[in-house]
Amino acid sequence: MISSSKITFDEGNKLVRELTLPNSTNIVKEEIESHAATIMYFEMSTGPRITNVVSYGSDNELLLTYSFANGLPGVPVDKPKPSAEVLNAIIGKAMANGLVIFRQMAKEGKL
Repeated sequence: MISSSKITFDEGNKLVRELTLPNSTNIVKEEIESHAATIMYFEMSTGPRITNVVSYGSDNELLLTYSFANGLPGVPVDKPKPSAEVLNAIIGKAMANGLVIFRQMAKEGKL
């Protein structure tokens, strides 16, 4: 989950933002590349890369798939990886917030 975010670059399908994560005062630079209306890449200066893919299921329901590479945001590399239960609790909050935004964008015809 993101505590704060500030856009520092916005041109075409590329965006750069500075953000902070919970329990940290460190500013993380994140480069975002979007390819409407299906995929977004989030490359963090701390290493993790997140890929979001928007699609539709067989009943035309909106689906959002998140993939993580090179670590997990907010989880130090030198610490043990959290269990699936703990990870779902951490990531689940951020995913729920993202889904609210994506559903609103779909309703507005922006996806």
